[in-house]
Amino acid sequence: MSKISKAGRAVGSEEETCPICMDPLQMKQRLICTHAFCAACLKKAVETLGLQCPEAQPNPGKPFTGILTRDWLPNSPEGWKVLKLLQRAFEQKLVFTVAATDGAADRVVFTGIPHAGECSECFQPGFLQKVKVALKAKFIE
Repeated sequence: MSKISKAGRAVGSEEETCPICMDPLQMKQRLICTHAFCAACLKKAVETLGLQCPEAQPNPGKPFTGILTRDWLPNSPEGWKVLKLLQRAFEQKLVFTVAATDGAADRVVFTGIPHAGECSECFQPGFLQKVKVALKAKFIE
């Protein structure tokens, strides 16, 4: 019996998985850092992140500062659905990235998924729809 990984595939299997969509690689594109992605996933990532590998930390081994945040979602069936989608995105490392911002290098930043930092923000018209659109762009549906 073969061991099964968290992704549900046999450990040691030769099939490479795209770290963005978590499916077998389609039209594989390998970057200079050696990370491989589906061509369509990489195209979307470049549109979102710019010209940086979605997997590679810009300065490996160098410490970086983080984000201390508390975000809100409505306690509704739709809010719970969005929470599950956000959890999947978090598990796939799509919610945060390390980047240079505001003149400071190696900072943890959001990846373009809307967040409600104040309770009232999550009740704004269209907020949950904006979150779902941003998640869909990262292949989380």
